[in-house]
Amino acid sequence: MTKKEAERLLLQGKKIGEIFDLVPGQDCMIYKGEWPDDTSSEDIIYIPDIDLNELDDSDVPVSEKLSLMYTAGDFLKEAGGNILAAKDLFGFVDWQNPNIQDLMDCTDDDEAKEIYGQTWNEMLDGPAKQVRTIQVDPVKGSWIDKIMHTEPRDKSECFGEDSTYVQTAVFNRHISMDVKICGVKYDANELSNLPWTEAVLFYDGCEVACSDVGDEFFGPWTLSYKGNTYTVIVEEAAK
Repeated sequence: MTKKEAERLLLQGKKIGEIFDLVPGQDCMIYKGEWPDDTSSEDIIYIPDIDLNELDDSDVPVSEKLSLMYTAGDFLKEAGGNILAAKDLFGFVDWQNPNIQDLMDCTDDDEAKEIYGQTWNEMLDGPAKQVRTIQVDPVKGSWIDKIMHTEPRDKSECFGEDSTYVQTAVFNRHISMDVKICGVKYDANELSNLPWTEAVLFYDGCEVACSDVGDEFFGPWTLSYKGNTYTVIVEEAAK
């Protein structure tokens, strides 16, 4: 089943389970085919957690659903063209999107060299770089713009010190990043009572990196850990 064929069926109103033979993943249902002999094949071989990604939700655009249907070429791209690593990554995934970091977390450079014939840096042409995008709905985006740029006239209008707004991006089962708006204690004598922003990187729930304090929420946030770079782009969704 190619993406073009899947698109035609989805546009006819078919559900994922009517198109693909779903199998149990890690506490979820996924689609997992066979690794092809010809890696240039356009056949879909993997679809992650159906419920988590709302793939049977009619409100989710077909284009978004298709972006979560992976071919062997997608795994090869994630593995820097190394077919052995790509096949191992295909064997590893059982709920999540393909992410080479999952293999990197359990295999060091020496082991990668022995197993795949390349270190991770050789395979990926430099330290791994991971990018995630968070889209905020327009109504929430307008609210964020207001609290970040409009000075409160009194305490009731202030985004107070006990208030926090957080968006979280997950890179893999270990790494995630929070991008936060943090409130302030209102003081009529201060020149500004606007909230501040920061990004925090976590490994297994423990903070491992933090950005400088900022005054904007939208845009790219980049933090590094163990030579790998993680970027979250926060943007307002199209109206």
